[in-house]
Amino acid sequence: MSESQEWKQKFEELSALLQEKEQALKEYRQIIEQSNQMIKEVMDKLSVELKMAHQIHRVLLPVDLPVISNCEFSFKFRPASIKGESKDFYEVLPHLNKKFFNIIMSSCSSHALSALLFSARLKMMSRGEKVNQLQPHEFMVRLSEEISSDTSHLSAGGISISEPLKEKVALFYAFIDQKTYQMSYCLVGDIVALVQYAETGEIETLSASAYSLEKKEIRKLKTDRISLNGKDRFILCSPGVLQCQSPGGDIYSLSALKGALQNKNLSSVHEIRNRILYDLESFAQGRPTERDQSVLVMEVKRRILKLAKF
Repeated sequence: MSESQEWKQKFEELSALLQEKEQALKEYRQIIEQSNQMIKEVMDKLSVELKMAHQIHRVLLPVDLPVISNCEFSFKFRPASIKGESKDFYEVLPHLNKKFFNIIMSSCSSHALSALLFSARLKMMSRGEKVNQLQPHEFMVRLSEEISSDTSHLSAGGISISEPLKEKVALFYAFIDQKTYQMSYCLVGDIVALVQYAETGEIETLSASAYSLEKKEIRKLKTDRISLNGKDRFILCSPGVLQCQSPGGDIYSLSALKGALQNKNLSSVHEIRNRILYDLESFAQGRPTERDQSVLVMEVKRRILKLAKF
């Protein structure tokens, strides 16, 4: 075979190989286009579902709180301004006998967990007196069991779901006796719960008994108690309040929050709530918030007659 024939053969082989590569590249491009279209469809669907989840979440939040005798409430929910993780919920629930009421605040790491938590809580609260008679830490244990049960049912039905309680859950549950204004409560996670005593001006920070609702943390749960008097104030802030950041990356502090509460010109619960929110806006200076921010303020309006115990 002459040299020219060898070059011609090599050229033909390379041309054939190039055609194969071009055909393979064409097929790859088609696959990529199909994949991109599938991804777009999935993202569009997720976007719609996420919008629906946001709408459902907003609907579930109370528009107004119930009227509780001798108590005044003020509350505000501000959703995260950018895609964030936490999903807040709060509620005040009067009992049928009107001698007691509950305060609930939760903050979850996802819409799915928030919905699961709300569903479990709703089922428990609908069971009536037995649930209402539970101590706060017992309520949380039952709530944890309910969520685990719901997760098991979903898994048995072929729906794959991770262990939800391994995600971060912040939860406050309190039971208030309207005769004595003793508050029995249990706090899990990083919700901020403060009591401002009218007589001394002192602000007490309530401590959490556990970090989460995981099984290894459940055993740490306990019910604590405080006694409220006339003009005492109770303040609840979701984790997003103390995770508010300035443009420089500084974090809004607990001492700054307490400083806002010590302003003597604040004569009503609405002024206190507005002051906290104003401080957050001033601190953030327009920086987008990644977490929901919820503030609930309660004040006992009149002096409470407490009988001595013998």
